[in-house]
Amino acid sequence: MSKYDELVVAKMRELLKSKFDQEVDGNRGEILAAASKLDTSEINELVFALRRIEKGVYGQCVICRHDIQPDILKLNPTARLCLSCESAMNDKTLP
Repeated sequence: MSKYDELVVAKMRELLKSKFDQEVDGNRGEILAAASKLDTSEINELVFALRRIEKGVYGQCVICRHDIQPDILKLNPTARLCLSCESAMNDKTLP
């Protein structure tokens, strides 16, 4: 399991415990099975991150394909955008 896979799985375990009072101490498969019973945007984002890890594209911006800074991924393991694209998106959405 990669360090990012471990990070995302740990975040999912934490979310299951804090929001849904489900303690899952098992492996990645058991955690995914528990999470699959729930349909929330937070769980879906974490599952999407795991799928990106499996495909080998985790940590790449979905817009420009440049790497997302590791510090951002540590803070937000579901980040999809690099700083440049995030900034550009925010500039477009501000009035």
